[in-house]
Amino acid sequence: MHPNSLYRHQDTAETLALARMRGFGVVTANIDGLFGAHVPFVLTSDDQLHLHLHRGNPLAKAASKAPVPVMVIISLCDAYVSPDWYGLGPDQVPTWIYGAVHLHGTLTALPDAALEPMLAELSATFEARLAPKLPWTLDKMSDKPKQALMRAIQPFEMAISKVEATDKFAQNKPIEALERLAAHIETSVGSNLSAVKARLSP
Repeated sequence: MHPNSLYRHQDTAETLALARMRGFGVVTANIDGLFGAHVPFVLTSDDQLHLHLHRGNPLAKAASKAPVPVMVIISLCDAYVSPDWYGLGPDQVPTWIYGAVHLHGTLTALPDAALEPMLAELSATFEARLAPKLPWTLDKMSDKPKQALMRAIQPFEMAISKVEATDKFAQNKPIEALERLAAHIETSVGSNLSAVKARLSP
């Protein structure tokens, strides 16, 4: 997380809502060295992360033996900023602006019986956002591929113990500079530029 308190987001409920909406992140852990796994997840109403990992994943193997301390890194949106866009003269420098969430907790393996309901929960969460498309459901799979899938992956739960967030959106610049920056940002490079622009708008 950014050390400057100006950029630290303090509203835990809002931070968790942003993480819940994003639904994708990197689970990091120290298991005989640093390790990361990119995963979709569901953040439940009682602030538990539900996710699955391939059984061959080193993190899955470690967490199957004992709970593992982890941090989930969730990138919300980001953009490169050219200093010319501020309109503040020659002494500005390039930077990136971004929103990110870090969730700390403990990853615990769940029984295999939890896998199918978790997959149904995960697909239903994201399929609902594709409306009016008819949702895809697990029962559309034939038995043999479905059973192969169930053998390949394993369900996990992460209890959240700490929530951190950075909102670095040029809060140290005057409002006029933010307005000029917002006018240019969708021509930049980054991810989810429309969300970045929305964060810059007063």
